[in-house]
Amino acid sequence: MEVRRWPDAAAFLERAGDWLGEREAEHNLILGLSGGLLRDPELYGPDPLLLTVEESGSIHLAGLRTPPFNLVLSEVVGASAIAEAAIDAMEAALEGPLPGVVGPPGVVRRFAESRIERRGGTWDVGLNERIRHRP
Repeated sequence: MEVRRWPDAAAFLERAGDWLGEREAEHNLILGLSGGLLRDPELYGPDPLLLTVEESGSIHLAGLRTPPFNLVLSEVVGASAIAEAAIDAMEAALEGPLPGVVGPPGVVRRFAESRIERRGGTWDVGLNERIRHRP
């Protein structure tokens, strides 16, 4: 797995925009934030992190962070072992402390577990947001 850091929102969206847009509802936060950065690169402060995790030309995971805010993760594409490898690669590529992680529950849980395994500490769920349709 290769973690790629994109220099700006234009490059990030050029590479990952269509992939994220295929599941727009699930990726609306990443798309909204990166769209804001496209219009104003310093909208949320300097040095945003715009990342993809790829293998053999396929994106498996995307992430965005505008320090000092939380890391936002996408859904993961791929079988269980591929998903775990992509999440572990993303975690290993991020230096320093993180205030939190936002994203699909399974992705966030695996990311937190990977981070604790590598760096120690603990984690807990601060806010669980989910909409469920009940006919």
